[in-house]
Amino acid sequence: MTKQDTKQETKQALLDMGLKLIFRHGYNHTGLNEILEAANIPKGSFYYYFSSKEDFGLQALDRFIERNRARIAANLEDQTVDPLTRIHRYFDWYASYLESLEYSQGCLLGNLGQELADQNDAFRLKVDEGMTLVADTLANCLRAAQEAGQINSALDADELSAFIYNSWQGAMLRMKVTKSMTPIWTFKTMLFDVILKP
Repeated sequence: MTKQDTKQETKQALLDMGLKLIFRHGYNHTGLNEILEAANIPKGSFYYYFSSKEDFGLQALDRFIERNRARIAANLEDQTVDPLTRIHRYFDWYASYLESLEYSQGCLLGNLGQELADQNDAFRLKVDEGMTLVADTLANCLRAAQEAGQINSALDADELSAFIYNSWQGAMLRMKVTKSMTPIWTFKTMLFDVILKP
């Protein structure tokens, strides 16, 4: 392994550990020393990889968005199943993931949006980029479902997608507040039994 490979591996380890801690505690309540200790990396090494905590946080968020892109593609862009099934599968997968966390974390994008949108414009824009990726991919899937005659074709797919995504973020917030999956089940019932009825 070359020195460059080792540097990249160490940097990725820092980003991965940082994401876990930021997800659990938020950006402002996650200290650099905590990240370095958890990743078992010397304290003086941080600025070898990142220019500041903000630089670190934005790169960690980029890493999360790329991972999220892969999960979205696996569910919403799988051409081997029909569009409505893809949407079902995406929210089923997400609901199972949220339940496995015992309602404690929700969505990193939503969490950071609430925490930082009024404090840091760079984070606000990065969070919006990640949210737009989800909404745009969902909109494409909704259009395909309309073309297949599975859902109401009179609805604007982009507006419908924005409404669904915004409602999903709200359901996850309520889930964390109530420590219950009930808001998630309510969201899914309304989405598939009412909103997306043909």
